Formats: sequence, C-alpha cells, structure tokens
Amino acid sequence: MKNFKRITALALILFMFLASLASCVDEDKNKNDTTVADTTEQTVTDSKTVIVSDGTTQYKIIRKADAYPDEQFLDAYLLVKNSICEKGNCTITLGVDFKRSTDTYDLETYEILVGNTGYDETKTVMNSIDYYQFAIKKVGNKIVIAAHTEELIIAACEYFSENLLKVETNSENKSEVVYMGDYVSEITQTAFFSDENKLSDYVIIYPSSNENKEDAERLSTFLSTKYGIELAVKSDATAAVQKEILIGITNRTESTKYTGQNTNANNIMQFVKIEGVKIVLTGKIKSSTECAVTTFMGMLGNLNYSFMCNIPTDTNVESAAFPATDTNELAEGANLRIMSYNILSEEWNDKTPITDRQYYIAATILYYSPDVIGLQEVSTKWYGALPDLISSDYTMVCTKTSKGEYNYTGMAYNKNKVKLLESGTDIFDAGNSTRLRLVTWGYYEKLDTHEKFFVMNTHWCIYQENRILESSEMAALYNTYKAKYNCPVITTGDYNANESSTEYLNYKNLTGLLNARVNATVKNRLVKTYHTIGEATTSNYAASIDQIFYTNDLTCLYYNTLIDEIVLESSDHCPIYADFKLD
Repeated sequence: MKNFKRITALALILFMFLASLASCVDEDKNKNDTTVADTTEQTVTDSKTVIVSDGTTQYKIIRKADAYPDEQFLDAYLLVKNSICEKGNCTITLGVDFKRSTDTYDLETYEILVGNTGYDETKTVMNSIDYYQFAIKKVGNKIVIAAHTEELIIAACEYFSENLLKVETNSENKSEVVYMGDYVSEITQTAFFSDENKLSDYVIIYPSSNENKEDAERLSTFLSTKYGIELAVKSDATAAVQKEILIGITNRTESTKYTGQNTNANNIMQFVKIEGVKIVLTGKIKSSTECAVTTFMGMLGNLNYSFMCNIPTDTNVESAAFPATDTNELAEGANLRIMSYNILSEEWNDKTPITDRQYYIAATILYYSPDVIGLQEVSTKWYGALPDLISSDYTMVCTKTSKGEYNYTGMAYNKNKVKLLESGTDIFDAGNSTRLRLVTWGYYEKLDTHEKFFVMNTHWCIYQENRILESSEMAALYNTYKAKYNCPVITTGDYNANESSTEYLNYKNLTGLLNARVNATVKNRLVKTYHTIGEATTSNYAASIDQIFYTNDLTCLYYNTLIDEIVLESSDHCPIYADFKLD
C-alpha cells in the first residue's frame, strides 16, 4: 500500500509540473472526520477578494514539494481545488513550492498556499497561531491556509471549502467566487511547550548503566537535525535539574514510578508520560524504551506540516509497544507455543529498511512469547538489530551456516522456558542461495516438565523445480532426526508452497506430518499469510505459503495468524503460531 501511495503521489507531482491546468473532478473527496468548533469570529476583509470571475481565475493552489505527501492531506488539498472549480465552473493551476536556492517567490502572483510551504507568508501565519490551532488569512496576494499538524491542516482545508467561498453575481451579471474573509480556529489542545516552557531548556537524561544512552543520543540527534534544537545528553549520575527528558529506568523517581518492582508493567509496556515539567520515556526493557522514544518523536510533529514541534499537556501513553489484537495466553491445556515469522530482509527492496520495523517485530515476539520461533530472511542487518531487542527472553540459534555465512533461515528460543540441547544446519543441494535455502534445527527440553521436542525451520526456494527437490531433501532430514531423537517434531517455515502444490503434497506424503492450520482444534483467523507490506491480506488461506507442520504425537490445540496494523507494516508475511500439548 505504501508503494502504491508513493507512486500515486509521484504521478500527481509530475502531473502538476508537466500540465499547467487541472480540470474539476466529478466525484467528491471523502472528508476527514475532524471537526473544529466555530467559536472564533470571522474577519471580513475591507475590499472583496474575488478568486474566480466569469469562469476564469488568476489564482494557483500551492503546496509543499513533498515527494510522498500523505494521502489524507492530498484529499484535503484537492478538496480546495475541487470546491473552487465547482463553484466557479473553472479550471485552476496546481503547483508546489519548489524553487532553486537562487530564486525567490513572486509576491505579485495570486496564490492559495496550503500547508507548510516555504513562503514567508505561510511562516508569518503559522507563527501567529498556537500549535493546536489553524488559520486562513489573506497576506498580500496570497490566501494562506495554515496549521501545524496534519489533522488541523485537513480541518482548515475543509473549513475554507465549506465556509469561506461564496458564489455572487457582480454588477455585470457575471458569476464570481468570493473569499469571505480570514478565520482563526479555537485552540483544540493545550501545548506543553511554550515561551515559558521551552523545549530548548531541557536536558536528556539516561541511566548511568548506559543501557539507553543510544536512545538518548538518538532523540538528541533527531531534535537537532529536524528542528535545530540542541539538547545536552547526560547520565543520571549528574545532579537533577528541573527540566529533564528521562530515557529508560533512571534513578529519578519519575522513572521508577512506572517501571519499579512494585509496578504491574510487563516487559513490553511503553510509557510516554508528563510528570510536572519532566518528560518520562521508558519501559521495563531496552526495546520497550526504544519504542517509547520512537513514539515520542512521532508525537512531536511532522516537518511536512510544521517547522515547529510540540506535544499536548495531557500526553499519557501507557500501552504495549505495539497494539496487540489477541491475548498472549496459551490455549487451555497447551504447554508449548511455536511460531514462524518471515521478517522480510531489507535487501530485496530499498523501500523496506529494517528501521522501525525491528521494534514492531521484537515486540510481537516478546508479547506472544513462543517457546521457539522459526525466522526467515534474517539478514546481516537483522542480526545487528533483532537479537539485542529480544535478548531479555531469547537466544538465537546457529547464526552462521556450516559454510560460515550468516544464516538467513534462523531460529530463536525462549531461554526462560526451554533449554537448547543440540542444534545445527543442513544446506539443501537444490536452491538458489546457501544462506537462505537450508534447514536450521534445534533439539530442546522444557525447563518445567523436562519434556523434549525437536524443531526444524526452513525457507524453500522461489523456483518450483528446486522446491520439489527440497521437499524430498527435507523429508529425508526429518526422517533421520525423528529416528535419532525419538521425540515430537515441529517444522516451521516459509515453504513458498501452498496446500495444493506438488512440493507441499510430496513433503506431507513422505513425512506423514500434520498441518496446524488444517488440523488444529481451534483455528483463529484463517487468512492468506503473505501480502503486500502495509496492505491487508485476503481470506484465501489455502494459498498460504507459511506453514507449521507437526507429528501426530503432539496435540495441536490452537492455530493463529496474527494481523494488526503493526504486523502488516512490519513485513510482507504475517507471523503464525500454534499451541501444542506435549503428550
């Protein structure tokens, strides 16, 4: 979906540069649900401002030259255009604020400036309003529609289109579209930062253990790069000052209030809190704090909409580090959970870096807490990020293959639940990559019951002729290990094969294994497991290529495909898991 949005946005930009006129559209755009109370008096200008006269206009509509504008903003921007076109029965030029460093904007040109453009007129209006307020003002030959947030600029466009455009007939009996005057909305929220409480007065504090020092520096760099605000970064060994941003479990009482021994917070809870004038960004573990810092940076603002940043005084985030849609409790009667998750290597597409995705994937793993997880597409960069994020609970298995390469078909186990007894890798003779096309295996013992089980994880080739060979190779490996270890076996992976494929059926026939999605007592959310990243999947579950197979000496009580906004944004595969009873 993200790629589609970006292609659509880029097409719109090219259209505006190459075509000077954009005709009215027939269909109304959907309006954002945001409503702003009309409590501020509208100011009528002394002389009438005519935008359209007798089907023609001198005005252009200008927005920020952003290569990938948000779809909702584009809807609002086009709503301004459509409203003028429909009321004035005209066409109007669309444009962006792009200019060379040696160029200047033309003060004499009649323009409607929408959002955070580079024009001085926009900056003047934005500086005149509160952070949580929008304004529509005429400055010289410009009509400025301005706000500091996406929500409010959308509301401003809607207000302009619905309330400030009036159709009149002039003395020559010609139709005109008239701008009805300036408007400033009420303030929708109270801003935390102000002239009396400047963000630039704060110090960023991290624990003296240095655990979250990188997060503190990340926040400092973000503020400096994005907003030109330079904040000192210090450990909590320094004396406390009044205005501090506390990162992680510092020795300040404001931090321990949320993560101390007497709190009910679990390991993946994130907290973004305001305590007096202090700001608390923390969690019980490093990855949760990292998410809290990321959440805070996202709350501060967006340079596409404003050159300023702020947060509401009532900021109060206390949630899982991602919006979990399901309970993480084991199915009744189960004592073993196995997960399979293709986490999408960043190498295949430069539009899918691991940045941000690692927090969501780590939180998913920590929240659902499988005993063992089979991972696919664990690239070198993933090995540099994921193991540390989940290290409180998980240990990676066989990070290198027998050839000494990074093992892209990795595995991790929950060290609080199971013990790894033996492990290894077997590279397929067939396949297009020795890093990807292999089996990683582990022989495990439950810490509480001492029951033993065996897990194999794989990622079959994208070419069917190789998958058919790999299905036979893996079946032979399964039969060897089953005979050797004489315990229940689960095989996970991205098989690149659905239930009707030759290779899938060959593997099942050679091993006699059952499929959790087909044979579980309870099957939750039967959907296709792969999708375009950022987009919803479909109900065609039989087309799924991610599988969890198991031997008949296990009882599969529950199968689940995880789907929520975070999961869909994290990878092009949904994680799946199964809850078993070790008989």
